[in-house]
Amino acid sequence: IVLSAGVIMNLLLALVIFWAVHYFTGKTLRETTEVGYVTGESAAARAGLKEGDRILSVNDRPVIAWEPMLDALFDVPAQGDVSLAVRRGGRDTSLIFSGRILHEPGRAGLGLVPANTEIIVVGPPEPGKPGERLGLKMQDVFLSINGIPIRDLQKVLQIVKQNAGREITIEWRREGERMSGTVVPTQDGHIGIPIGESYTGPRTHLEYTLLGALPAGAKYMVYVTVSFADQMWQLVTGKVSFAQSVGGPIKIAQLASQSSDLGLLTYLSFMALLSINLAIINILPFPALDGGHLSFLVYEAVFRREVPLGVKLGLQKMGIVVLLAFMAFVVINDIIHF
Repeated sequence: IVLSAGVIMNLLLALVIFWAVHYFTGKTLRETTEVGYVTGESAAARAGLKEGDRILSVNDRPVIAWEPMLDALFDVPAQGDVSLAVRRGGRDTSLIFSGRILHEPGRAGLGLVPANTEIIVVGPPEPGKPGERLGLKMQDVFLSINGIPIRDLQKVLQIVKQNAGREITIEWRREGERMSGTVVPTQDGHIGIPIGESYTGPRTHLEYTLLGALPAGAKYMVYVTVSFADQMWQLVTGKVSFAQSVGGPIKIAQLASQSSDLGLLTYLSFMALLSINLAIINILPFPALDGGHLSFLVYEAVFRREVPLGVKLGLQKMGIVVLLAFMAFVVINDIIHF
């Protein structure tokens, strides 16, 4: 109980914050189930979904908005099957696939982007980065990179990374006017322009009661936790860059400052994300972490004898050395990318 108390409090803090955020801000639903883009090698691509498909139901559960459709998909257990009713090219068809596809870690995620979604600049360029000289501004809409149309956030990151150190041409739209420019990404594949997805189609806003916001906040916390665990798996399996995926105190301070500029609730949501990250990392079965101590207890509970003191001390020392090395790496990495 003592060893798990910190992790439990981290999760409770995140739950309370997400509860409050849902109560005060409600939830916005994107009124579409039409697929605008399918990421290659994603769960959606392997399930057979294509651009232009309109999803009508998930396991005979009718869906008329994007968020309920996602909820219905992720409610399917890994051991179950998924049956989608889809309207494709004016005809209704069915897609049946294993729920395991949706739950496999380390892949390209679900890979579905709704129709009427654009990739936009969501913040000011990072000082000193190549993108600062490009002239992009907040709310500019990405159109293409090297002539390749852009409709997916991951596609932007992939193209930029593939052209590290080489000049690329970016075309964007600002207030109806098409503009373009060239930029050379850094050697680690960055241009320093914060981007995100922006849905431009019809929306519906839902309000929650105080009690009704609790399950909504809990469900979102579970979604964030699973997403972070999947990102860690991709990190461990080498599917994403380690240096680009970890951040230390400097990066945290930068993100905290950016989130505070967007308002109190955004800042609190960032705190909740940090709290979940801490909970997951701390519960890992690694020496010197709470999860490492719990592993010793599990061993003792199963074999009914204590772990030899010398083994405990040796593993603890090894764990501390690795953790100190990791802390040094993330701080240096922060300074390099500052």
